[in-house]
Amino acid sequence: MYEHHIVEMAQMILEKMGLYGGDPGASIIADALRAYWKDKFVHVWSTADIQQVMHDKGYVTQAVFEDQKVFQEIAAKILDDLDSTVGITWDTLDAAIDAFAEQHGWVAAEAVDDAAQDWLANHDAMEGL
Repeated sequence: MYEHHIVEMAQMILEKMGLYGGDPGASIIADALRAYWKDKFVHVWSTADIQQVMHDKGYVTQAVFEDQKVFQEIAAKILDDLDSTVGITWDTLDAAIDAFAEQHGWVAAEAVDDAAQDWLANHDAMEGL
């Protein structure tokens, strides 16, 4: 577990307890989390990663980025379909997002741009005849 994850978890626990800031309990909680995670290893993905891939793929206009439900639904599907021999990779996120987009009838902005460019190329070629 990365140190920043330990710190974020400790902060979340404190907030849920109604404690904030420099509470001395923060270091105790962080130490307990470090002890728990010391012999475990994980690579952590987040809905922010899904959001980034969706943006990169051109789905930014279809998704309401303030609504985390879209990203959580995709993350849940990734976990449901997880093949532990493969794990979660950027390709896994990419495929899950494409499947979600197809299921919801989304068209990536880059696909629209490509289609428009193809039309223009064909249109220009037709004018030359």
